[in-house]
Amino acid sequence: MITEPSFVLQWVAGIVARGLQIASGQNPVEGGVWGTIRAQREFFRRAGVDTNRLYDGTINVDISPLQFELIKPSLILRHVRWHPIWAPETFSLFPCKIVVRESEHDGFVYFPHPETKPTIFPGHHIAEVWCPFIDGVEYGAAVRLGIFKNLLGIRAASDVI
Repeated sequence: MITEPSFVLQWVAGIVARGLQIASGQNPVEGGVWGTIRAQREFFRRAGVDTNRLYDGTINVDISPLQFELIKPSLILRHVRWHPIWAPETFSLFPCKIVVRESEHDGFVYFPHPETKPTIFPGHHIAEVWCPFIDGVEYGAAVRLGIFKNLLGIRAASDVI
């Protein structure tokens, strides 16, 4: 079950970055996957996440030169076999807010653990934000990301272990 954050939001500026477009299905990958989020949605729903309001894709937010530090996920799904030929993966969700053009939206930082998905990990400077569809989001757009600092920290790249 997903737990509610108890501390204040910490805001960080970021830029919308182009990802591999695998989560949304815009770039199908080996194994016939047309959208990893769509394929994984049911696992998150069964764990208590209201996935009905969330888009079948993520917004990649780059906070370079800063990086995220995983502290305490609100939800962790371990060893999820969501695809018949791929190895099981571990996922964490961290509640967040994203502000695009002064409009605030609730969502999650969606974090596929790199130890179970080493070939596609974008790095600790990228947050994959899973939220409702936001019309007009463009690559290179400035956004603000609000995270609960007791769950997901922000550090200088040299401070992240």
